[in-house]
Amino acid sequence: SLFMQQLSFPNVGMATAYGFGSGIGWLLAIVGLAAIRERLQYSNVPKPLKGLGITFIVVALMGIAFMSFSGIDI
Repeated sequence: SLFMQQLSFPNVGMATAYGFGSGIGWLLAIVGLAAIRERLQYSNVPKPLKGLGITFIVVALMGIAFMSFSGIDI
């Protein structure tokens, strides 16, 4: 909702569409992360990276992937 204030949409319809789109994007990211973490439980991850370490790496890679959707060249 802070981004919606900053963008100052001209009407309620655009703000609602932006809100739903943001929610769907968040849902995709969380479901994707949950699926990847589920698969990581059965994979051979080095002991120092188990748990939070591999999660940070996965989140960083997902962030790079989602940045490409917004048109940022990597």
